[in-house]
Amino acid sequence: MDVAKFYELQQYKRFAVSYFNRFLMTPEDKVEELFPAKMLEVKIKALINQQLTHLPMILPMIQWQVGATPLAIHSYNVGSVALLIGNSLGMEGDELYQLVVAAILHDVGKAFIGNQILDKNGKLAPAEFFTMQQHPKIGAVFLNTHYPKMDEKIIDAVLKHHEKADGSGYYHYKDEEVPEYARIIAAADIFSAATEERTYHPARSFREGYGILSQIPGMDTKYLDPIKEYILKDPLPEPNIIY
Repeated sequence: MDVAKFYELQQYKRFAVSYFNRFLMTPEDKVEELFPAKMLEVKIKALINQQLTHLPMILPMIQWQVGATPLAIHSYNVGSVALLIGNSLGMEGDELYQLVVAAILHDVGKAFIGNQILDKNGKLAPAEFFTMQQHPKIGAVFLNTHYPKMDEKIIDAVLKHHEKADGSGYYHYKDEEVPEYARIIAAADIFSAATEERTYHPARSFREGYGILSQIPGMDTKYLDPIKEYILKDPLPEPNIIY
């Protein structure tokens, strides 16, 4: 890909992260007014098309520091990694779009949890961990309330992105109760979190992030393989590069 196209994509990423940051931090009574569901759909579809046009696979992991919160950066990154996995599995059209929307919105419930918990440098106390565990439910209720026309598959994936097939997740859904969107998002979520800079750990390389992901019990290899194949290609920029 030529340099001009590369920087065009970086500019688009910067816009996207800023956009999702504003969406995530908007008071809930203003969401429908400021960010109608149709606008959200148009922006995310444009983002997907931009990525698929300019790069065969996307793992951005760019730490934008202007006008972006860690939550917005993480949301965008998880959406991009989910796009990588879904595209590798042959998803396309509305199916791929729904996956990426769900991935980008997977942590929207965290916008209603205090930063003293989200950014705590150390192990969460039992009460804090219980509060953290509520973010998928909060996110699902938020979307169901403010986006009543949003596909229920998206909302279900947001609700269940911390569930595991063996029932050991946050809410103990298991087996076929955990949809494929949620399983893909779970893999993208862990990989992204591992390779992003956080208050409680530095940004890790893609290979280190994959190593952490591959050690998670019960993670289906078909969701890991696309990431593994991508990071074993030509040398990639580390996740803390700033443009």
